[in-house]
Amino acid sequence: MIFNYFKKKGPLLRADIDVSEKFIIIQTMSSYGFSVTDPEGVCRTMNTTVSDKEVVNVLMEALQKSRELSASEYNKIVAEEKNGEAKKELESLIKKLGYKEKKEYYKGLRSISVEKDRCELRFIPSHQENLYGYGPTAGGEKDYVIIPADSSPEEIGKALRLAISRCTSVFDT
Repeated sequence: MIFNYFKKKGPLLRADIDVSEKFIIIQTMSSYGFSVTDPEGVCRTMNTTVSDKEVVNVLMEALQKSRELSASEYNKIVAEEKNGEAKKELESLIKKLGYKEKKEYYKGLRSISVEKDRCELRFIPSHQENLYGYGPTAGGEKDYVIIPADSSPEEIGKALRLAISRCTSVFDT
C-alpha cells in the first residue's frame, strides 16, 4: 500500500529559496535521507526587481536538477561543506551583495523550502529562530502553500509570494 502511494507521487524534487530586501537566491537541494545543497544543481542569485516569470523559471530549473544522491555523493558534499567550501562561497556572496558582516546578511532573511512531486508543488515557509537557524513556523503545516504540480507560472509566482509572506522571524518584533 505505501509503495503504491510513493509510486503514484513519484520522486520528490527539492529547492530552497532565500529572500531578503536585496536579493533572491534559489538553490537545488538533493538528498540521501537529508537534503543538501547540490553543487551540480542550480544556485542563482537575483535582484529582487526580477519578474515573477524569471523567478519561476529559475525555480523550475532548480527543481529539475534535484536528485537522489548515492551515499558516496552525499558524504562527499558534506565533507566539502565541513572543509569550508560553503563558508568561502558565503563570504564571497556577502561581500558581493555589499554587506560588511554575516549578521547583516542573515537578519530578516526569509527561507522557503520547495518540494515537487507528480501531484503537488509545496512551498514550506520557515521561522528564523536566530541569525543562523530556521525552523517551522508557528502554524506548521497550516502555513504550507500547496498547489497542483502542473500550475501555471502565474499561479506558482502567487504561491511563492504567499509563502514568503508566511515566513516569520525573531527580528520582526
